[in-house]
Amino acid sequence: MLRNRWVRRLILLIAVGFLFIIGTVICQSVGYHQTAMSSPESTVKGALTAYETEEPAKVIAYFTPLYGSNMKENLKRLFAACDSISIENIDTMVIYEEGLAAQVQASWDMGMEVAGRFSTQHFAKTIRLVKEDKKWHINQVI
Repeated sequence: MLRNRWVRRLILLIAVGFLFIIGTVICQSVGYHQTAMSSPESTVKGALTAYETEEPAKVIAYFTPLYGSNMKENLKRLFAACDSISIENIDTMVIYEEGLAAQVQASWDMGMEVAGRFSTQHFAKTIRLVKEDKKWHINQVI
């Protein structure tokens, strides 16, 4: 009888540990999306890395509705023309942040493969952001 009780406790302990691990993975996944736009720098980095998904909706999510809607068709054309897109060497620095406005100096390399040919272009821009509903959004076309 003593042995059965220990076996049950061991099984219960393993089950609780498994549920804890599953819960941690889910929370980290959800938390990433909630914190991706929690600072001006993370918003810019998130928007740039979203280009690699080649899905306009994922890129547009980082922009204010006005600029996001203006970019939608251009993104569709860009993604249709490219075999692949890579973003590397992202460097960001907040140069202004006050209230609901911010500016981030950003530089990055964008690699694009089109018809089997790969080219890389370096970008450096000052990016304007606004805070809406406790999240930062890019307020220009980049």
